[in-house]
Parts: sequence; structure tokens; C-alpha cells
Amino acid sequence: MPAKLNLIRQLFADERYTGAMQLSVIVPTYNRPETLRSCVDALQKQTGCTLEIVIVDDGSDQPVDHLPDGPHDLTLLRQENAGPAAARNRGAAAAKGDLLLFTDDDCRPQPGWAAAFEKAAKDAPAPTLFGGQTINAIANDIYARTSQEMNDFLSAQSGNAEPFFASNNIAMPAKQFSEIGGFDTSYRRAAGEDRALCRSWADAGFGFSYVEEAVLHHHHAFTFRKFWRQHRNYGYGAAGFHQSGPKGAFRPLSRLGFYWGLVTAPLHEEVRPAGFARAGLVGVAQLATIWGFIEARREG
Repeated sequence: MPAKLNLIRQLFADERYTGAMQLSVIVPTYNRPETLRSCVDALQKQTGCTLEIVIVDDGSDQPVDHLPDGPHDLTLLRQENAGPAAARNRGAAAAKGDLLLFTDDDCRPQPGWAAAFEKAAKDAPAPTLFGGQTINAIANDIYARTSQEMNDFLSAQSGNAEPFFASNNIAMPAKQFSEIGGFDTSYRRAAGEDRALCRSWADAGFGFSYVEEAVLHHHHAFTFRKFWRQHRNYGYGAAGFHQSGPKGAFRPLSRLGFYWGLVTAPLHEEVRPAGFARAGLVGVAQLATIWGFIEARREG
């Protein structure tokens, strides 16, 4: 791998960006018009970069319209419902940018978000998939907080063994995104497609980097039912992820120690009752994930 990485760096050196970089932000959306408008409004307020916004309506019941105007070009695409992976690929295919940024319709990128990814891309010595800092914006929603903390734990623990960034806050060069085939469209649900993308990126010998300055706020309100459904979907995604990969690949996160750390992480809270409550929800999430995994395997 080191020899392959050195060759990639040598080839990439000739393609380094020296001037202004064109950025394209791809946002898939489905039946969330109000949160989408807030997302687009935040994107239109991005400064310090040349930005193109590409919205892909993945077959919403009511077609998307009346999006906020601003200084950045906006393209609205529509397709029959095919899932977020296919929607992101559709947006990437239409994008004109050198650097692709991906976020979701329930996210609000903060000032400097896009510019931070641009700076990181210009400084990178090799093709790199960048992940930003995602902050739960609904502090009093224990489900939203727990879900975000689980994602943060997964990203922090993955390291070099199984690098991972969630697809609501990532960026990568358009050329290499195309080379690896983009997102795997066999993932119809909003679950697992980002892990598969990260695996393909790593298999190609490309790098990963965390960009702390690329901050966005995640406005995803939950109920218990929605929380269960999301993690059940993660189980479906996990089944596809493990089935599509080579035997024995990406197993470190399957160790008991990882799951023990995941469940006990909330117990480090100073407010112990809140920590125990979130630890219990982590356990519920794991049960839902196992349920979805088993269902997916039974369905074949």
C-alpha cells in the first residue's frame, strides 16, 4: 500500500489546485420541503468560495419549489424515487465542480463550511475524502443527541482500519469520486451507502482527513418510533455492506470491545441519569440494527 500511495501522490501532484476552485454541493431531498429551504438558505450564505448548489428531488410527493435565492448558482433536478445514493450520484453527474461536497436536507452548514473544505482540498498531498464536524442542533432531543453521538463514536473509533465519515458532511475531488463509481445504488435506504463509499475510497488507495472547521448543524428531530426505524435501516445497510465486501474485510468494528465502548460512552457524562438514559438508547439502537440485519438476510 505505501508504494501505491506514493504513486498516487506523485500523479496527484500534477493536478493540485493553485487558483480558484469550483465547488459543487449536492443535496438529496425527499418530502422535507421546510428543512430543505433552511439548508439552501444556509448554503446561499456561504462566502469565500465559488459555489454551485445542486438539489436532487428524489421523487417527493410534492415537487420541490420556491427555494431561497442568493449569490450561488442553484440547479434543481428531479427523479423517480431511487434512494439517496442514486440521488447523490445524479447530482454529482450534473455538477460542474472540481470538489464535490455532500450534505442532507436537514443540515445547515455554518459560515465558512464550504471554504474550509476548499482549503483542505488545496492543501492535501493526495486525493482525500474529507469529513467535517457535525453538531446536533436539537439539544433537548435525547434521540437526536444519542444518534449523533453514536455517529461521532463510529468515526472516531474507525481510524485506519475502517475509515468512515457520514455522508451528510463530506467532500472529495470529483475526478476520484467518478473513478470509484460514486455511491453504490444498491443501497436504497438511507443507511450503509456512506460506509460502502468509504470502503471503495480506501480500497482505491486514497486518503481520509477530518476538517474540524467544516461545521454544520444537524436538525433531525426524532420520536422513539423514528429512532427505531432509522437504526433498523442501518441494520439493512450493514447486511448489504458485509455481504458485498470480501470475506473477512472490515471486521474490527465487529469486535465486542467496540460495542462495549459504544454503549458505555454516554456514562462518562457528568449528569449521570442522562448518561444512563442515552446508554439505554444505544442498546435499543443496537437491537434495532440487529433486527434490520436479520430481516435483510432473510429477504435475501
